[in-house]
Amino acid sequence: KSPSPPELNSKGFEFQNVWKFSQKSIGFSSPNLTDLNKDGVKDIIIGSGIFEQGEHERPIMAIDGKKGTLLWSFNAYSRIFATPFLIDINGDQIKDVLIGTDHCHKGPSKICPNLYALNGKNGKLLWDLRNINEGSWQGDVPGFNTISKFGDNILFGQSGGGFEPRPPARLFLAHPKTGKILKEFTPEDKGEVYSIPTLFNHKNKWHALFGTGGEIVKGSLYLYDLEKEKTLWSLPEKKKGWISSPLVHLKEEFIFATSVDSGFYKLDLKGKVLWKQKLEGFETYSSPAIGNF
Repeated sequence: KSPSPPELNSKGFEFQNVWKFSQKSIGFSSPNLTDLNKDGVKDIIIGSGIFEQGEHERPIMAIDGKKGTLLWSFNAYSRIFATPFLIDINGDQIKDVLIGTDHCHKGPSKICPNLYALNGKNGKLLWDLRNINEGSWQGDVPGFNTISKFGDNILFGQSGGGFEPRPPARLFLAHPKTGKILKEFTPEDKGEVYSIPTLFNHKNKWHALFGTGGEIVKGSLYLYDLEKEKTLWSLPEKKKGWISSPLVHLKEEFIFATSVDSGFYKLDLKGKVLWKQKLEGFETYSSPAIGNF
């Protein structure tokens, strides 16, 4: 039986320590939850690797949500920033794990960066992106980021950057059961991408909205037509890029986006700036939230 949720009293929430799991290199990856062992309690899947250099373990782990014990572990050899994406690939009614890694701490490698598909039941490898697409791989571009579902396929990207000369980002469309890359896209400005693409359907057409650039690298906000495989419009920032994911309001047909240089933009879906505001001397890395206050 799952423990009861904490109750709110005059002092706030009171939490009970159910279990503790220790691992030296948990750091950057956010967890995702699903019941892997069918005991009725959701288990935790998380990447690791807080250390960039040195011979440290950098495993992808599944932790029993009821007991706090390790269900399985898979060594990814490089740091993981991404959140695990869960989807049943092999049809056993247990969600499998897709997760990407950063570049290797020892430089270019045949192992990483990579994107792994792991059996949710036992952590065994179903496929890895590099081997499946051998021959069409283009170098050691860092940073596989979070995966999104697009129809029957998955959309994900490599951030680019990481070392000089700074390689451009790439976005991929791939089949989740095989790992075969179906389509590939590089931003027109050859920039790096740290924002998770916002996917939306407008007038029966699928679009991806994302930004390029970073803290010290200028970039643009792009709207990309996923079916026609072309850029519809872009909005450049002169000093810094776009890291936080933009928000799309389909009912009222507008976009709200924030740039690193504390630029706050409201745009229509055609890319026209409806208004903008800048807070000079500040930076913004958070995604916007909209509400009636």
